[in-house]
Amino acid sequence: MKSSDPAFTDPALAVIRKTDPELAKRIDAAPERITVITDLYELAMQMLPFTNLHEAMTSALEFDTAYGMTMQPATGMSTPLDYSIWLNRSSIEDKAAGIGVPVAKFTADIIAHEFTHHDGYGEREAYAAGTKFAREMGEPEMAALSEAIARQENAS
Repeated sequence: MKSSDPAFTDPALAVIRKTDPELAKRIDAAPERITVITDLYELAMQMLPFTNLHEAMTSALEFDTAYGMTMQPATGMSTPLDYSIWLNRSSIEDKAAGIGVPVAKFTADIIAHEFTHHDGYGEREAYAAGTKFAREMGEPEMAALSEAIARQENAS
């Protein structure tokens, strides 16, 4: 996967290569893109050519508190955004600092979660993959966070 911000994503991809070489190979082979977003307007403007204004703004507003998201293909429609991964840099940096883990490791965990969607899986499987990846990195705080968010999403 190519990145819009290699300075931000390359350290995370290095963590993935060290922690799970097979996952790293699949990510490296994927033709889609990782886009690092620093403001919601930027996200909406990048989506706009492929969707309508309402969908672009709704996605941007939902992304405000998310760490990342994967664009799912629309039924009967294919766009260059399909399966692309979007990372919310400020949310990632804030949460990593808040739980005392390196940004590269937290970003790697988010990419592992999001790439699970690339394989066609839903949130339950993505949170399980993120939790497993956090444990493999030796980061119990991240694993606990992933489990807590999964429980919260499953309850709603």
